[in-house]
Amino acid sequence: MITKEEVNKIAKLSKLEFNDSDIEDIRKSMNDILEHVEILNEVDVTDVEPLYSVNEINEILREDLQGNTLKKEDFLKNAPENDEDYVIIPKLV
Repeated sequence: MITKEEVNKIAKLSKLEFNDSDIEDIRKSMNDILEHVEILNEVDVTDVEPLYSVNEINEILREDLQGNTLKKEDFLKNAPENDEDYVIIPKLV
């Protein structure tokens, strides 16, 4: 069971500050999580093969084929604004 002191220690290590109400809520949440982990630890998985992926379908990949591509000059002609080999776009941030 997680104590208030342990929550304070974790908060200090994480460089976080909480008021007493938040500490109590965090303590309860952490204890709930640990209870669920205990339930999971009780499950017998001795004859269960481990999963390497969540779904057992192998990836279906296509072959990479080289196709027709735009020439640099044609690509830059379609850009509203460019500077030599670069497309100029409006600032996003």
